[in-house]
Amino acid sequence: MKHSLSFTAALLLPFCALAAVGTSTEINVQVVGQAKVIEAIQLCSTSGATVVANTPSPPMFPLMFKKGDVPAGQYPQLQAADGTRWGATFINLRHWQDGSMKIAGVLPAPFPKNIPAGCVNANVLNGGAAPAASGLPAPGDPGGLYSEQIQANVNGFSGALGSNLNFSGNWSAKLANDANNVELVDYGDGPGGRVYRILTHLQQNGTPHGQMEVYWYIQQLRDANGHLAGYRVLPRLTQPWLRPGYADQE
Repeated sequence: MKHSLSFTAALLLPFCALAAVGTSTEINVQVVGQAKVIEAIQLCSTSGATVVANTPSPPMFPLMFKKGDVPAGQYPQLQAADGTRWGATFINLRHWQDGSMKIAGVLPAPFPKNIPAGCVNANVLNGGAAPAASGLPAPGDPGGLYSEQIQANVNGFSGALGSNLNFSGNWSAKLANDANNVELVDYGDGPGGRVYRILTHLQQNGTPHGQMEVYWYIQQLRDANGHLAGYRVLPRLTQPWLRPGYADQE
């Protein structure tokens, strides 16, 4: 089975807050047993120009395996067609009843080869071990996400509608280590970077709205030298509760 992944390197830059953090971290992936190619995939440049080797970062993609393709205790591993290792972070793992892997979400590290205006091949193999951590800072660490001072701004309604909904004026949700930051879910960490979700209250002058919340879906990208390459950030404004203070209602 062959899958194609298309991306344009130029599209990454507006979504990245670039920063350097500390020294580089070398990631070594231990190979367990005899590795076997499971399937081939393709990476394609859609910009009309070559994407140079080690450009951060191809988009996330899923992998699906037949029962037994990736035996219990093993992880997938990615390689360029010539066998050059291509690191990745694996998230949302699901398994068959025999323990072999069924589904994995993949945040890949920068691809180690040029991607021409056409496509290049890469291989998915079994026989890998759990990847080492990325070495990137946690959100609250110095140089971490909260130091980027990212926020989402929301304009409420005017007049009676805004008053009745308690939703008039200007509101914001901030990625900061404060009282309006209520939850962090860590999806995974590895050579491709870190993936997590943060829940923050929508607030006005520091006071939370009570019902409106923002879920932040974060990809913290790792460059080929082990440094922070930038972030992909997707905020989602939502009203998860029926009434203020009833977070357990469905």
